[in-house]
Amino acid sequence: MSAEPRCREMTDGLRHDTLPAMPPDALKTAVKLAIASLIVGLALSFFGVTPQALLHSFGRTVVDIYDAVLSFLTWAIKYVLIGAVVVVPIWLAAVLWRLASRKR
Repeated sequence: MSAEPRCREMTDGLRHDTLPAMPPDALKTAVKLAIASLIVGLALSFFGVTPQALLHSFGRTVVDIYDAVLSFLTWAIKYVLIGAVVVVPIWLAAVLWRLASRKR
């Protein structure tokens, strides 16, 4: 019994590895991720955040982010509702005005 070869010959005469090919944009994506990571790392370093501190307090960080988002939403909903009292009737009047002018 012979083992299946790791490489196979393709129609172009070259040998290609049987492992799945890397997507064509993988290198471009990796470079973009590296640049974004560098920028974020520099920004975090500016604020004194270290990788050790970030990993140590990761669970707490998630809770803090959740609390901040919830606090923002709680704050924003009040103002959205106040604005909607004015904006929605004006929008509705404009829609009705356009519908009425189309029928003429």
